[in-house]
Amino acid sequence: MASAKRRSEIHALSIEDGHLRFDSSDGSVTLLCQPGFLAKYQLPSKASYPSKFQVF
Repeated sequence: MASAKRRSEIHALSIEDGHLRFDSSDGSVTLLCQPGFLAKYQLPSKASYPSKFQVF
């Protein structure tokens, strides 16, 4: 079950140029959030971190 925080983070992921990165060395995909996105309890002074997924 996803929390509201996780749901908003998933919704904010972007596939625009520069936000989607493939790494052929380990078969992973890194996604960045849309610019200006703040998670529910994130302070504006702290940047959001990229999400990295392993491709099976």
